Amino acid sequence: MAQANSGKPCIRHIANLWSLRDTPNAKKPWPLEKKIEAVKEAGFDGFTDLATPKHRKLAEKYGLIIVGYFSSAKPDDFRPLLMQNKDAGAKLINIQLGDHDTTSSDAVRMALRVMLEGEALKASAVR
Repeated sequence: MAQANSGKPCIRHIANLWSLRDTPNAKKPWPLEKKIEAVKEAGFDGFTDLATPKHRKLAEKYGLIIVGYFSSAKPDDFRPLLMQNKDAGAKLINIQLGDHDTTSSDAVRMALRVMLEGEALKASAVR
């Protein structure tokens, strides 16, 4: 895995665990560890998902980084979701704010709120 803070650009290959949903089939999908092991075996540097302590434990076991994730249109949920991802060891957090019918003005308010919450939790960074 590439070193952080080397001063040089670094491209990391991150697998979205959602892409392994229903793998090998919907009736018997792989457990989380099997998905993360497959990500490692495929040569990825990490994975993205709504991170939990189990994700953290498995990321450490397989030497992978976590890119957290959440989707919400409820600003009161932003802080707990940010904290959940941060506590689980997410290096970055990918956020989908709002819904398909969220207005631009509401989206801007949500973006400002999530940025403020992230700064307050020291969970914000530009990379």
